Amino acid sequence: MNDKRPGIFNFLILTLLICIGMGVAMLPLLTRDEQTPFHWMSALLALGPFTVISALLVRKEYQVRRLRNDLFHKKTQLQRSQNQLDQLKNQFDHAARLAGVTEMATGILHNVGNVLNGVNVSVSQLNQSLRDSRLDALGNIVDLMQQQGENLPHFISDDQRGKNLVEALAQLDQIRQEEAQFLITELSELSSGVHHMRNIIDMQQSSAKQVHQHEAFNVSEVIDDAARLYTNALERLNIQLIMQCDDTLLAQTDRPSVMHILVNLVSNARNAIAEAKHDGPRQITITSALVSNWVQIQVTDTGSGIAKEHLNLLFDYGFTTRQAGHGFGLHHSINAAREIGGTLTASSQGLGTGATFTLRLPAVSTVPNTIFC
Repeated sequence: MNDKRPGIFNFLILTLLICIGMGVAMLPLLTRDEQTPFHWMSALLALGPFTVISALLVRKEYQVRRLRNDLFHKKTQLQRSQNQLDQLKNQFDHAARLAGVTEMATGILHNVGNVLNGVNVSVSQLNQSLRDSRLDALGNIVDLMQQQGENLPHFISDDQRGKNLVEALAQLDQIRQEEAQFLITELSELSSGVHHMRNIIDMQQSSAKQVHQHEAFNVSEVIDDAARLYTNALERLNIQLIMQCDDTLLAQTDRPSVMHILVNLVSNARNAIAEAKHDGPRQITITSALVSNWVQIQVTDTGSGIAKEHLNLLFDYGFTTRQAGHGFGLHHSINAAREIGGTLTASSQGLGTGATFTLRLPAVSTVPNTIFC
């Protein structure tokens, strides 16, 4: 038995070496991505389970390493993409800030321009009134009285021209009162226009700081202030302004912003009527009411109307259908409405049918009492 052991031991060693050799020879074949059942059956018969399992472990290790490398490359690419995205975001934020500054400046110019139109009309009216004043006749009366000197009492009592002086002076006093009232009205509108321009600038500065002064205020007063700026302009265009206002409605929001929105809406309605090609009524109707805890203000015109395909574009920056328009007013108005917690929408049945703009604001309280103002 002892003589046989070295032979058996040598046989086992030789068999193991052959298996290892064949395993090494077949290792590349077994570690490939694709194997057929024939490959595995051959390996099992030739190498035994141990060698096959070892080959499988080597193959799995190879796959794990490859997956790790792929994951590392994917992670590197993802990080690179994230860095590029961050750079693009920074560039976009910078561009947005610049666009915001430009848009704000455009809004100031547009809104101030609207008010300046009314101010310009008031200045023209004042200038025309002073040029055409009938009080110039007072100078002729004074000259006539000075010419009489000490004979003035007899001139007034005995001369027919003197007797007419008293009546003429009474008429001139009436004219003076009428012209004075006209001047006071125009100066009041001029002052309101200047005050509103100041509010526009203050409002834009507050918007830049994202600060709005929310307060309770009477809605009908703001409607009246906005409409007053266009009184003369509407009269010159033969446009009738109808206001159906609830004088008890209180809104809780930023008053200058509401004024700014209403001025734009009245201006838009005026332009729509001025450009209308039909011969129907020329009217702007402003109403206010309480609707589901909202103060609802509607500005309706009988102007040129809005094409249905344009309704979704109406509030876009730069969109306009007017040759002289810029597309700023409605865009700024809807942004202002959102910033103060309100909404602004538009509706129209189509071209030639007029349009209605609806502004909704947070309400405080109300007692129904509709008046015509």
